[in-house]
Amino acid sequence: MADCDDPGNASSEELAKVAVSLERTFLESGDRMLRWFRYDDLTPDLQDVASCFASVAIYCVTKLPATAERTVALRKLLEAKTAALRARTE
Repeated sequence: MADCDDPGNASSEELAKVAVSLERTFLESGDRMLRWFRYDDLTPDLQDVASCFASVAIYCVTKLPATAERTVALRKLLEAKTAALRARTE
């Protein structure tokens, strides 16, 4: 998974691993919320930030039961990701 302690140091190999894991989890789980955590269309500096949120989203989908509360958790995580990306661009 991406190095979320220091997002600026994530290698392209680490980013690719998270992206592959995200796609695999999306396909296996069918959880539509995961599509919003894709980041391959972002610039490399934003990919570093977004990959950390993708890692947490993968954890939520693979470790938590498929309930309304999991959906709420993913929605709030998506809000946090969006805010973090905006903060990085300021």
